[in-house]
Amino acid sequence: MTTAPRRFADTYVQVVNRGAYHELAALFAPDAVFLAPAGQEFHGRDEIGAFYQKFLATITPKIRIASYVEQDNHCVYELEAAINGSDEYHLGAIDHAVLDENGLATRFTVFTK
Repeated sequence: MTTAPRRFADTYVQVVNRGAYHELAALFAPDAVFLAPAGQEFHGRDEIGAFYQKFLATITPKIRIASYVEQDNHCVYELEAAINGSDEYHLGAIDHAVLDENGLATRFTVFTK
């Protein structure tokens, strides 16, 4: 049986790889906080969704989970990415998600290389 944190991480990867960036907002609670790279901070699923739609469209990544750990309602995973049509994957980010009882991210932090 898959846990809620693992479902979140797997769904995140699947949505990104399909290029359906507009669907990412649905993975976040309405009052979620997203701490993005470079000190950016976004509040609520609308702001988070808008960020992803704008940013990911510029790099069109294909991503995969390189490592994964979870504890309770937290998951941390390393993502390898091939960007802009490349077939070569490189470590691109480490994501930390805190989920609510519905499996939605309430706090999401992304560290990039």
